Amino acid sequence: MFLFWAAPAAILGFSKTVTLSYFGERMGQITMLFWYASIYGQLQIALNRLIAISSPLLYNSTFSTKRTAQILAAFWVLSAAHVAIYFFDDCDFVFDTKAYIWTYAGSKCGDIISFYLDFVHGTTLCSIVVLVNTISFFAIIKEAKKLSNSFGRPQEVTMLRRNTRLYLQGCVQAGCFALMILSFHFFSKFATTKWATFAATTFVWELCHAMDGFILIIFHEKFREVLYRPSLLWRTKSRCKITFTAASRMIT
Repeated sequence: MFLFWAAPAAILGFSKTVTLSYFGERMGQITMLFWYASIYGQLQIALNRLIAISSPLLYNSTFSTKRTAQILAAFWVLSAAHVAIYFFDDCDFVFDTKAYIWTYAGSKCGDIISFYLDFVHGTTLCSIVVLVNTISFFAIIKEAKKLSNSFGRPQEVTMLRRNTRLYLQGCVQAGCFALMILSFHFFSKFATTKWATFAATTFVWELCHAMDGFILIIFHEKFREVLYRPSLLWRTKSRCKITFTAASRMIT
């Protein structure tokens, strides 16, 4: 939404008749939809790692392909419920092309959304993610001691290392989101210039989402391999096609 709406609006200098139009309001609403989905995604990742580390057997049933799809769908529905309030009058979230920042409506509804639905909700979820990650940290220590004392099998050690890496990924991502929320709602109040406000709000928000993808690449070797050698993606597809063809021939 930053690329397809905020950036063009700022560069072309859209007037308030455009940014405050029905379309402009819906752009802000969709932006918040993705924001809430991102926050809930961090919670899902944290719970995923905790269960994978502390109870592998429960993990297989809880996070099966079907169940994972249901969990993600539930989070998206919940995110959509959060942004339903933006359909009401004086409950807007729009991009200000003069200040280059996203702003809530200067009304009671806007103040309530800004404080409770954005700041309180965001900080609460980030706190829960930190708590879950802390529990995961102690679970990792416990599992590591167990494996060291019992000379765990190589696959168990590999799985623990993988879960530890994903745990660290979740911690870094959650930290970025927490800092973004604090910057948007707290640090920005100390900004004295237009560009300082832009840096503490819009820029930090964009940077947070950019870093989210960057962190994903850092912690996943296969993503890095595909990034450096895109041809691997086509090779993988070719292997899948060959395997599927061979399996079909065996069946027939």
